[in-house]
Amino acid sequence: MADALTLWLLAQAQAGKLEPTISGGPPSFTGILGQQVFDTKYGLTWWSDGTNWHANGPGQLVAKLYLISNVAVGSGAVVPFSNTVYDPLMACTTGKYTVALAGRYRVTLSIQAVATASFLATIYQNGGGVENGVYTGGSLVISVAVTTVVCAVGDTLQGAVAGAGITALAGAGTNLTVEFVSV
Repeated sequence: MADALTLWLLAQAQAGKLEPTISGGPPSFTGILGQQVFDTKYGLTWWSDGTNWHANGPGQLVAKLYLISNVAVGSGAVVPFSNTVYDPLMACTTGKYTVALAGRYRVTLSIQAVATASFLATIYQNGGGVENGVYTGGSLVISVAVTTVVCAVGDTLQGAVAGAGITALAGAGTNLTVEFVSV
């Protein structure tokens, strides 16, 4: 016996609601309620509410930047991310993520640092802070900031640190993860 998903997909196909794939959505045509289109460029499934196209599902479009080695920094420094773990759209350049698909993004900044006093780990959108993670301690510490931001195409997302007590970032635990959530 077929499972519920298989039966639903069969019903959608028979109703003409499953379309061929597209590349670089959202689709330009008006959808039927429940219609789905797979976007090969972004790895997303777009679905129609009968009027508008939606795409959602954290983890479907993800990029992660990180440091390879320890880096000396001072207060107010933008994190000089030097590498990527994954970047399917090649959106990461010179320590920042440039948005290719407008929508909401979950951004997580993890900072592992050598610090003698409290400091801030800050997520920047277009050069301005949108979320802080505060650490109040010393030595080798980790601070994490997480937020969801609405982005337009071309917006940039970065990490930064601030505080007189921070002296260096540790490559092992300093990274920025950007996940598409929805349009």
